[in-house]
Amino acid sequence: MIPLRTLMLFALLVSLSGCASFTSVPITNKAVQGRYTLDEKGGWYAGEYIVLREKDFEYGQFTDVVGDPRMEMFPLRGRYKLDGCLLTLDHRLVESPHRIITPHKGRLIILKPNEADLLLQTGKISLEALYQRPLSRPN
Repeated sequence: MIPLRTLMLFALLVSLSGCASFTSVPITNKAVQGRYTLDEKGGWYAGEYIVLREKDFEYGQFTDVVGDPRMEMFPLRGRYKLDGCLLTLDHRLVESPHRIITPHKGRLIILKPNEADLLLQTGKISLEALYQRPLSRPN
């Protein structure tokens, strides 16, 4: 659960800055399309991914725990909205449905509110940031 203070700070920053604190690059539905996953350099045992298409998304989590019943509900699918750099995933079961999407080192990343707070306060990217990769092309 994200602390109320962090959510309030996140909402205030987004509304006051119009996302200017994060990016001056226009964020469009076409630009954000892709598969967002954890940094490929990590050896992750659990995490999440998000796939953004033109107007819809797929959200999933993974774990190395065999038979974890929570994994049966994934993937979740729905529509998303962009308001500047604010990404909203419209599904009641998505963890942290309001996120920031911003460029970092030549590609887009998606951050949860507490991760955006970390970036603004320290300039550091969270290990849980999701990095954009191209969508696979069907064969």
